[in-house]
Amino acid sequence: RLHCESCSCEEEREGNGADEDIEQKAQELSLSQSTMSKQEQEQRVNNAKNEISAFSDMYNRMLKQCFEKCVEHYHDGELALGENVCIDRCVSKYVSAQEKVGATMTKVTSQMQQI
Repeated sequence: RLHCESCSCEEEREGNGADEDIEQKAQELSLSQSTMSKQEQEQRVNNAKNEISAFSDMYNRMLKQCFEKCVEHYHDGELALGENVCIDRCVSKYVSAQEKVGATMTKVTSQMQQI
């Protein structure tokens, strides 16, 4: 579901939870860095940056595609029921597809490392 900055809908609260998850991961990374070499620390920071960048890219592509597909009247103040349903389905399918792609990539990478 899409939402504007002025509302306090459920999706916005979920986004705040994601911020807390990022904060927690940053704290965990900070604690574990004290026992790592400088090179290991840099590698973990780069990995975290790459992961955040990939997630942000995926989110933005999903948002753009679902919005273009589902929102017919951008000038309306609220989403129509059909638009809400379309966006829910679009996001669900997009996330499901990304999970399948990720699982396949993990499997292929694992197989390549065994060779």
